[in-house]
Amino acid sequence: MNKAIAAAMALIVATATLPSCSAGWRAAESSEITEEAVVDAILKEHFPEIFRAKEAGVVHVDGIIRSVNRKGEIRYKVDYDYHPLHSDGCD
Repeated sequence: MNKAIAAAMALIVATATLPSCSAGWRAAESSEITEEAVVDAILKEHFPEIFRAKEAGVVHVDGIIRSVNRKGEIRYKVDYDYHPLHSDGCD
């Protein structure tokens, strides 16, 4: 029984000391990008489907959150919502 408890404790300690994915990607810096030309450039490069939908008028992009972690890696989060096309003429 003592060996089982010791093995379980060792597993818990080992798991607790391993970095998780989310812990490894904590943003050291974060900023919101709303300038239209910069938003379009980021969408074209990193989110071409959202860019095409924006150009077609299907989505509205409010902005992009740019996060940089301690390693200098950059991630983007696009804040957008869908605009369904209206065919009934009631605008």
